[in-house]
Parts: sequence; C-alpha cells; structure tokens
Amino acid sequence: MLEHNGISQAYKDFTQADLVDPAVRAFEEHRQEFIELMREIRKKNPLISPTELQKQAEYEMITRGPKSRAFYRVQATRRLIGGGDIVKKRIDKEHNKVLDANFQMIWNPEDF
Repeated sequence: MLEHNGISQAYKDFTQADLVDPAVRAFEEHRQEFIELMREIRKKNPLISPTELQKQAEYEMITRGPKSRAFYRVQATRRLIGGGDIVKKRIDKEHNKVLDANFQMIWNPEDF
C-alpha cells in the first residue's frame, strides 16, 4: 500500500514506466513537490487558512525555481525604488482576480 512517505508503489511504477509521456511525468513530479511543500508549511503553521497555505506554497515554488540574471537585476532595481517583491505582488494580484471572479454576482430586479 502506502510507504512511509505517502507514495504508493503503483505511483512509483507509473512514473518509472517508459510508456509515460515526459510532460505527464514532469507534471506528476511537480505536483508531488507542491504537495510536500504544502505539508511542510502546514506543519510550521497548523492554523493557516487553505487559501493562504496555497499562496505561500506557490510563492515558495516560484522562489525555488531557476531564474535569469535579468530577473535578479529587475528585482534589485524595484527594491531600490521601493517597488517591493515582484513575485509576491504577482501572486497576490492573481489570487485577487480569482476571488473577484468568484464573488461576482449578477442581480436582475426583474427576477424578483
């Protein structure tokens, strides 16, 4: 069944098979990494809300990934002029877009 780290033998066989598309394999690896990261954050902050947990996990995944020299130069310039963290602002903006789309309610007075 499940081994000590929560990964089943069937999953290992699936990811190691030669028949699996490399894109699917990469997706599964990133998904497992994201899940592990969420577990780590949940252990550190057990009372965190699910949306905040997701935002922190996304931020960590982005900051762990490889970046170009240009990214670091732009980031440094923005910090010097008081622009703040590019990545954190972008994640907050995307989450606010999703929340705005979810809470949009159409009210038609003729329906009542």
